[in-house]
Amino acid sequence: MTAKRRHIVCALLVGIMILAWTPSLWSQDTADGDAVKTLAKQWRDLLHYIRIGQQDMAQSFAKAILASGAKPRQIYLLSVETHGSLADLARGARLGGMKVLVDKITALIEKGYEDERSDPDQIGRSIAMLGKSEREARIGAARLVRSGEYGLPQLVQKLADAKTSIGIREKIVGILPRIGRQGVRAMSVALQSTEPRVIEAVAGALGRIEYPHAAPQLRQLLERKGLLPRTKRIVRAALLSCGGKGATEKSLAQLYYELALKYYYRSESVLPDSRYAFANVWRWRNDRLEYTPVPRPIFCDIYAMRYCRIALGYDGKFHKALSLWLGAYLKREANLPTGAKDPLAPKEPAKFFALASNARYVQDALGRALRDRDTVVVLNLIEALARTAGAETLVQPVSGGVNPLVEALRYPNRRVQVLAALSLARALPRRRFTGSEMVVDVLKSALRLSGKKRAILVVAQQDLRNKLKDAIRAAGYELVDEPDPNKALVAARGAKGVDVIVLSDSPRAVGVIRDLRRDPRLAITPVVVVSGSSRTATDVKDDKYVVVIAPDADAGAVAGAMSAAGKLSGVGPFDQAEAGAWAVEVAKAIRMLGLTKNGVFNILRTQDALLEALADKRGNVRVAAANALAVLTTSKAQAGIAALAVDSAVDEKIRIAAYKALSESARKSGGNVSDELADAIVAVVIGDGSQVERQAAAEALAALGLSSEKSDAMILKTSEND
Repeated sequence: MTAKRRHIVCALLVGIMILAWTPSLWSQDTADGDAVKTLAKQWRDLLHYIRIGQQDMAQSFAKAILASGAKPRQIYLLSVETHGSLADLARGARLGGMKVLVDKITALIEKGYEDERSDPDQIGRSIAMLGKSEREARIGAARLVRSGEYGLPQLVQKLADAKTSIGIREKIVGILPRIGRQGVRAMSVALQSTEPRVIEAVAGALGRIEYPHAAPQLRQLLERKGLLPRTKRIVRAALLSCGGKGATEKSLAQLYYELALKYYYRSESVLPDSRYAFANVWRWRNDRLEYTPVPRPIFCDIYAMRYCRIALGYDGKFHKALSLWLGAYLKREANLPTGAKDPLAPKEPAKFFALASNARYVQDALGRALRDRDTVVVLNLIEALARTAGAETLVQPVSGGVNPLVEALRYPNRRVQVLAALSLARALPRRRFTGSEMVVDVLKSALRLSGKKRAILVVAQQDLRNKLKDAIRAAGYELVDEPDPNKALVAARGAKGVDVIVLSDSPRAVGVIRDLRRDPRLAITPVVVVSGSSRTATDVKDDKYVVVIAPDADAGAVAGAMSAAGKLSGVGPFDQAEAGAWAVEVAKAIRMLGLTKNGVFNILRTQDALLEALADKRGNVRVAAANALAVLTTSKAQAGIAALAVDSAVDEKIRIAAYKALSESARKSGGNVSDELADAIVAVVIGDGSQVERQAAAEALAALGLSSEKSDAMILKTSEND
């Protein structure tokens, strides 16, 4: 062969090698080659100007790439083919004006990665390459590893196919362990196959990966009848590798329950990839692996429910699994992002099962939710208990001598406290119980709910403090400004509820937060930290009730951060209307306790709070308070109702309701108002008001049993108008 021919052949071989190793070139349409070249040049230029710190030029090329209409897969492949490109982009995000642009490009890369690795045709071509030359087989294997869990359905089918050659099967067996942790869920499901070839390959791979959450499925498989001795040996070895000796000794119900707990508490070992909005839930159907993408925030809840259900299938009396399933379902609904859909949601909502479940299981689930500080779940479970359980169930201790509903009275969230107190009061228990005195205390505080948001500011720097004070007040919060952290903590404990605490680096936020969390009353109080320190952000990242903002944040950003912090527990602060609605329900509960002459709760202790509520600006609160006072047989309660009834500045409908409450009070305890109030009522009866109001006032007078002198004067006055 001549030198010239050898040169041509070498050039062709090099070209083939480049095509083999560069997947993007296989997929490029020659018709838009110029656009591809332009995009590649823009990409190189972007990275170049990032490296030399030329932010203006970097911005222009970043904008050009985003405006080019390039597909995410194209951007992803460019990032793969350019060594160090992701590190360059990370540096670029720190250049002025580049962060938003870099974030958009990074999102395209992630989308492209997902598209590329999940493309069934691409996966099929990669599997086909395993049967070709050594170099192509190596490329195909690398691509399949990159596809991760998405390649497993086709790989498992290839293993199950009797026509698959021994050589390709051996290559697949070598690929499975390389997929690693992200493939464990799918491979565990694939153990449901009846093909020994599949079982042995998958079990062997799981044994080499050694992730504990494969142990229950391996143990379940080990107990399957009819396994070949060789298959059984492989499965047993894999089980020991993943779960140790304990996995062979515990019951399957216990193993699955423990796995459910890992998902319920989001153990790091079972978390899905945090880079993506969706995660795959795997199942075995019609002898095939299938997956359903679900919103990532509910992924762990779905798996927790699945494994609780399996545990109950093995042991119907394993009641812990039922309680955990219920809690997981409530978390699943609470964690579903606004506007997102749950493609695997059961037909009935979580509340249906909470209401239908035995109170014992609801109590157990409530105890767990209280310990976990899971406010949304706590509220739903209390509501279910209140609607379905009898008084004896609600007030009796459960496991460990603890009564979850009584514990809820101490929970660091006002909604939870009030709902628990209302539930216990409405149950009308017949005997005193541990914590019964706290019920009245909570009811009293609920009557005083104003709906005003409160914040405590703990910032030493004067300039920053002044700026934040203005922003916090502009956001509608009552403010306690206390730069001394010790005094601030005292103020927080003594306040009528704190909705947000605002901190900065001076005093150091981490220390203040640590002290806050030691106090059960402030354990989940939302915190906004104003800091420009990356160390601070790192130090507080594990506290799910903290939001960090920069010191240069404007008033709008501060308000947004406070609002976001307030919702971190799943429920934000009371607004005025909601606070009023709660106060009305509390007043109704107090009235019911009085009407039934319940001896467990001393409702006379609520009198002062009810009298204060008579002056509330919300009419429904005033009326409810008057009706509650009507069942308190004291002269002070009756006088308060009468004063409301004769107040001409009050809306007539409220005055009429007050007269009716006054009539009821007088019938129960006799007339006990001052001459001044009695004269005022007489004046209304003989005055020029509406017939409805005068009639209500007259009925109240009759119930009060006025002296004959006042009655005679009233009649004589009326006669003058004949």
